[in-house]
Amino acid sequence: MSDLERLNDTQPSLMIDIQPLAILREIERTSSLIDAADRLNLTQSAVCHAMRRFE
Repeated sequence: MSDLERLNDTQPSLMIDIQPLAILREIERTSSLIDAADRLNLTQSAVCHAMRRFE
């Protein structure tokens, strides 16, 4: 069993969805929600929804 699996077994609440963080990073890099969506092969709607979940 890996360290991550062991950690997940003992602390399941520590697992977070990192997709919104990756999207936020790309928005910051491109200074554009539209460009970030294009670079991540996502729709603008998917990026907006991810950002709402992140809030």
